[in-house]
Amino acid sequence: MTERFNEVSKRDSHVDEKILRPSSLEGKVKETMHNDLWDHLKEQLSAVPPDFSCALELLKEIKEILLSLLLPRQNRLRSEIEEALDMDFLKQQADSGDLNVSYLSKYILNMMVLLCAPVRDEAVQKLENISDPVRLLRGIFQVLGLMKMDMVNYTIQSLQPHPQEHSIQYERAKFQERLHKEPSLLNHTTKWLTQA
Repeated sequence: MTERFNEVSKRDSHVDEKILRPSSLEGKVKETMHNDLWDHLKEQLSAVPPDFSCALELLKEIKEILLSLLLPRQNRLRSEIEEALDMDFLKQQADSGDLNVSYLSKYILNMMVLLCAPVRDEAVQKLENISDPVRLLRGIFQVLGLMKMDMVNYTIQSLQPHPQEHSIQYERAKFQERLHKEPSLLNHTTKWLTQA
């Protein structure tokens, strides 16, 4: 039983991002919706004066993702992100037309460098070369999605020994309980093992 649990645990101890085939209906719908979102953001930022409503929503979501990537003991970074991406302050800047999306994107990239797994360093570095704020935000979301998957996998792997230990204790307790009910079970088990 424990071997089966270990086998299942190893197989299930990694989560991959669901990749949709572009030719599938779901893939086409998702791609169309994403393109519409980014086109809408581009229109808003290009307007005179710029409309930052969509950008604010995206920045709010980015802030939530960054905070979700932090470990409980990373209080200093949590405070820094809360201060740099203070939505009330950003809304005031947007209302006065002073919201600097490019500057905030660069701040977000710097934070991503601190929080990402080494395997994501190259992806973040590629984002640093993008000057268009819409393409940059889109790239940030893509890499943040990968970083979230990395964090999920890290969490699963770090918690894996706990269920295994509980499984062993559970199996021992159940065997002992059954042994109390049927003392002859041990004789049958011994006989079976001897024959095997």
